[in-house]
Amino acid sequence: YADSAPWPRGADGQGRTMELLDPQGDLSDPSSWFDGCLGGSPGTVYSPCDDPVVFSEINYYSRPGFDMGDWVEIRNISDTVVDLSSWTFMDGVDSIGHRFVIPEGINLQPLQNVVLVQDTARFKWAMPDVANVLGPFGFGLKNTGEWIRAYDCNGKIILSVRYDDQSPWPSQANGEGYTLELDAEQGLMNDGNNWFAGCYGGSPGTAYTPTCPPVGSADL
Repeated sequence: YADSAPWPRGADGQGRTMELLDPQGDLSDPSSWFDGCLGGSPGTVYSPCDDPVVFSEINYYSRPGFDMGDWVEIRNISDTVVDLSSWTFMDGVDSIGHRFVIPEGINLQPLQNVVLVQDTARFKWAMPDVANVLGPFGFGLKNTGEWIRAYDCNGKIILSVRYDDQSPWPSQANGEGYTLELDAEQGLMNDGNNWFAGCYGGSPGTAYTPTCPPVGSADL
């Protein structure tokens, strides 16, 4: 195995393990493996992940003329309240300048979303009606793809996604005005096929709906 593509990179210090996809396949072939749930599934067969929260949307490269800054959305997919107090959001750089600590008293209700934004003013200019916003996080997300992560108040990794600007990741999120929307909330987080380009401008703060709101114009 290796710690670089095409091997599953989530097993390289990002909280996941390499799970065998095809027991009849070549065990030395990277395509026979995938990175599953956080913590893996030791002693049992893989099953869909039961994480209480997920990164549900990512805006890493806004379209020129409609630049709302970088942002990510966290969604509570459980049926209980999740306390996000003192959680730390990070990109792929392990340094103090690439950390955003969520303030105390932030409780995410079931099926509620919160948006972490790089630039509060730019985001509010583009999305004035979105209220559940925290920031600014003061660092940018790479246009070519990188890790984004979240750790709880005890320093335990809770979320990790390695997005990319290459296929099978949706190309429309790469500077064309769209975002990465998570498809299956219990699916494979690092599989580009589990993400899609939804509405123009995205759907920050709310669940995706095919009936997209009129946010600007695709001709901007």
